[in-house]
Amino acid sequence: MIYFLQRSLRFLPLGAIAFIGVFNPGCASLPHSLMVTATEHQAADHIMLVRAQPQTLGFRRLSYQSTVYPDLGSFLRFRGHPDFLAEANNDGRHYMVFYYLKDSQAFASRTLREDPHGITFAGPYSITRQEVRTLQNLVAQSRGESRTENVSLR
Repeated sequence: MIYFLQRSLRFLPLGAIAFIGVFNPGCASLPHSLMVTATEHQAADHIMLVRAQPQTLGFRRLSYQSTVYPDLGSFLRFRGHPDFLAEANNDGRHYMVFYYLKDSQAFASRTLREDPHGITFAGPYSITRQEVRTLQNLVAQSRGESRTENVSLR
């Protein structure tokens, strides 16, 4: 049943997911598994703002991924939370890129095939001024601030 729901999740609106979670008292782990699957679907091949308050999808993804990959938790304790997180999956691996605007740096990570809880990190990599401006514009937009600059992610 859970497998079927997880596979079908991409076709359900979030309101339906919440309805299933609230009105299914017979399975305590179902709402959590649905939420994890929902955030995975939303995060796939996207760049996300990471903010604790108000909590963003990027923050929730990092919190969840830190439980799956303990070394990620250590990395975040050492470096702090990034301003942005990008996630992608390819060839059975999970990739994440962490953007730190203040330092104009990014770090990359990828999961290990031989260890389901293993992850490696690379970086720091410099990010360009235009990339920093683009990401800062996204931060401003998330706060409801308007910028006269029109920035494309392409």
